Amino acid sequence: MQSTILFLFFAIAVCRCCATAEIIEGNDISIEFDKQLTITFTNDKTSDVKFRHQQSVIAYCFRNFGCVIEDERFNIMHFESAKRNEYILTSKDIIHTDLCGVYECNDMLNKEKDSAHVSIKGFDNETYNATEEKDTIYLTTACIFHVSLSDMKIVWYTYDDTTLKLLDETRMGHSMTPFNSASVCSDECGTLSAYRFTFGLNITNQEQGYTNVFVETKVFHPDYTDKPLTWRSSEKIRVKESSPKTPIFGGSRYMLLSDSRGKETPTPRHVETQPL
Repeated sequence: MQSTILFLFFAIAVCRCCATAEIIEGNDISIEFDKQLTITFTNDKTSDVKFRHQQSVIAYCFRNFGCVIEDERFNIMHFESAKRNEYILTSKDIIHTDLCGVYECNDMLNKEKDSAHVSIKGFDNETYNATEEKDTIYLTTACIFHVSLSDMKIVWYTYDDTTLKLLDETRMGHSMTPFNSASVCSDECGTLSAYRFTFGLNITNQEQGYTNVFVETKVFHPDYTDKPLTWRSSEKIRVKESSPKTPIFGGSRYMLLSDSRGKETPTPRHVETQPL
């Protein structure tokens, strides 16, 4: 009995000597693409603390001298109370791929530490690069996370100054060939790499049975189907005049969605023809 009491007393004493250091947000942090990075580190001991990103030092916070920033991309605040110390690390700008990866907070005196892997989520439907040339048009998205090329949906339309019409394979004919590709942005942003996706049309001019119209595209992320990336060409392009096919299923009008692999998928949308 006496030995048990001594053991418990010793265990309690040891625990009280050890600092409890942790990252409040957890060990796997996903941040919306348009938000700032924020990591909150707490420590129940007043100590000297070091912050690192991908093994590079971000900042030091010393008991008597405050915090010293080593990486100018970040700010850090320190709040001290009777029971614990709280450190809030934030990025000066919104999250981007260079800020992905592993963050580590170290209590340098008590040898306690915690770490978190930071990745990005969301779909930036306003940032892209568009290219228009005589024989090709294409757009490249900003970095997109946690999806592959086959997960994305691409829909092409024409616009004749009054009406938006589906541009399907029948209207493309032999004059247009769709293409797509993916390039890696960063391999630090999660178990799946972050990609920039390119979607485009190769164009062969035809002389008869064609009309000049603007071309529009909508790019759909599987998790944000209500917020597609929308782009319209600045110049008119020659497109076949025939009407697009619009199959009917169960009395509802569907349009054919062509995914990034060229496979057509009937999807309920009431936008085959839209007066603007």
